[in-house]
Amino acid sequence: MAIAPIVRSLLRSPAGAILITLQIALTLAIVSNSMFIIQDRITKMSRPSGMPEEQILAARILYFGKNIDYAAQADRDLQFLLRQPGVINATQTNSVPLGGSGSSSSLCRAQPSNDPDNCPYTVGVYMGGRHLLDTLGLKLVAGRNFLPEEVTVSDFTGARAARLIILSQAVADSYFADQNAIGKTVYLGGRAHTVIGIVERMQSPWVAGSEEQAAMTALLPAISHGFWTHLVIRAEADSIATLQRDLERDLLQLNDRRVVNRIETIDDMRQRVYANDRAVLIILLSVIVLLVLITALGTGGLVSFSVARRQKQIGTRRALGARKIDILGHFLLENGLISGAGAALGCALAIALNQYLMNTYELPRIGVEYIAAAALLLLLIGQSASYFPALRASGVSPAVATRTV
Repeated sequence: MAIAPIVRSLLRSPAGAILITLQIALTLAIVSNSMFIIQDRITKMSRPSGMPEEQILAARILYFGKNIDYAAQADRDLQFLLRQPGVINATQTNSVPLGGSGSSSSLCRAQPSNDPDNCPYTVGVYMGGRHLLDTLGLKLVAGRNFLPEEVTVSDFTGARAARLIILSQAVADSYFADQNAIGKTVYLGGRAHTVIGIVERMQSPWVAGSEEQAAMTALLPAISHGFWTHLVIRAEADSIATLQRDLERDLLQLNDRRVVNRIETIDDMRQRVYANDRAVLIILLSVIVLLVLITALGTGGLVSFSVARRQKQIGTRRALGARKIDILGHFLLENGLISGAGAALGCALAIALNQYLMNTYELPRIGVEYIAAAALLLLLIGQSASYFPALRASGVSPAVATRTV
């Protein structure tokens, strides 16, 4: 089928074709970037924490009142919890992976300096005793755990006295490449720490940022007793619900001069810290559906209008011997040219939009596959939307050509 006559026909009345072309282009740019952001958020929300998540329960404790022996109370709490059915281990710590709050510090290869290559990352810092590693269920892939005599205890200053450190595998790989990190020295908060262990995976308390940054974490053998702390319990999966239900009551019976709140499983934490990401997913999915629907209606409307306006022309072609398949093919090809032009322009707009998002919101570069998928989707929807109006055009009788003669 000749394309030149179709192009000339479109150029005689270009307004509708131009509007649909621009609509397809804008839709492709938004849909492709939305698909990319959705996939990026889903990947982010699916990050492994490094813990046996079905076994972890955490709570935040805040004390009020005077003359409270925080260390003694912590010991009583842990001894009580370790006697409960199904409990594997328990500890107090300054933070929890995915918890949303905690401590962080620049980690340096040498004494801190103004050279950013010396201190490339800020790491999430977890402080706790020798039970912290086992309670979190972290997998030690090299080195050893802290010994009881290596754990420092003080009021909010334990990290300052610590001289040993356990790193996540991501930190060890980044700072020491192919070398063995065990026995090496790193500087945290300006103080030298000797690496004694490496855990396979340990996510930071914060979910913002890149996958690489989220995996940059470290453990210190330090316990800071004060008016607030995080309590972490590792228990058999079928015991978690009972522990969660009774934990506040049991801890308040041991000491009622405190508040026990945010008693959460890891799934609860995911629901809380990724609430904004889920909202973004819902909004973007709604935008995609709405834009695709509007584009399909616009495409179908243009073809329907074109068919209604060209009834006599269609009848004349039919009278001159054009088959139904020829009429159908004509309108599908015409729409395909419009959709193809819109897709080509949309690809350029998608790249430009992604560049803006990269510069403004630090999003990664969009993959070509997202643009190609969006273009293919819109081409298929455009052809599907135009099929029934085109099919109706192919049914126009040759007698239509003579009605006004």
